Amino acid sequence: MSHDPEADDESEFEEIDLDEAQRLIAEGRVVAVSGPNGEPLLIDAVQFAEDVRADLAENSDNASYLTGVGSLMLHMDQYDLARNAAELALAAAPGDPDALLVCGLAYGHLGRHDEALARIDAHVAAEPNSALGHSHRAHTLMALGREVEAHAAARRSLSLDPDDVAAIQVLVAGPDGAAAALGRTRELARELSGWAILRVAGDLCMTLGDETSAIAYWKQAVTRGGDDSTIGNLLALLGQAERIDEVIEIADGLTRLSERDPGLRWNVASGYLAAGRADEARIVFASIAHDPEAAPDVRASALAAIQEQ
Repeated sequence: MSHDPEADDESEFEEIDLDEAQRLIAEGRVVAVSGPNGEPLLIDAVQFAEDVRADLAENSDNASYLTGVGSLMLHMDQYDLARNAAELALAAAPGDPDALLVCGLAYGHLGRHDEALARIDAHVAAEPNSALGHSHRAHTLMALGREVEAHAAARRSLSLDPDDVAAIQVLVAGPDGAAAALGRTRELARELSGWAILRVAGDLCMTLGDETSAIAYWKQAVTRGGDDSTIGNLLALLGQAERIDEVIEIADGLTRLSERDPGLRWNVASGYLAAGRADEARIVFASIAHDPEAAPDVRASALAAIQEQ
């Protein structure tokens, strides 16, 4: 869903400093979107919401489209618009499992956990093998203080996807702090052999300020097939520790780099810069800047990085 800049010229913010743009986004005053040619634009937040709601009204009978817009709004942290889109999708197609999940997630982000649980329960009733549904159900139950049920939902998710990071987080969380959670993670590692349990252990080590152990856990996770987020975190931490040779070794071993997560590519490009491989860094930054799937503010940052070289 791209934005037509001619629809509201006055709502665009042109020639704006990147730091100022990020501040305005954080304050909720503007929204970063992609223009008709994929270029990053900043749109007044009120105007953006009006445009989206008008688009939803025009497509109120197209449940698939509405659910897609709802998912996009979730990705953009526009949770009330996501709820609006998903509710319209459910009006057009009552009981649609995808719309139910999007709706439940939107309500959860809005802090309306009872309503979130009702939608997610309906989703898993329709799709009992939805690992994502059971995982989000676990988090919603935790938010409602129903820990025993939350743990059962998390274990159901892990039976379907042993590398569900969010489900593992539910099982190891507790009021006794990160050190105790790390102990529970190590216990749970006796049951799980995938990469996600190691990712969570590394995350907890970071919370405890133990960067050396975090790197060790994340390295193990990567060797077991860790996702792009895990690899990106590892590269960023290795870079901060000035272990550039290790960053480059991992970066050079990545395949299909242009299709990887933009955050991962950013850390690869930063590693190349630190290693004096500016031409390769520029190519990777350019792949982010021209990626229509990357967030507009990330693309703008990549353009700025290229211009600074």
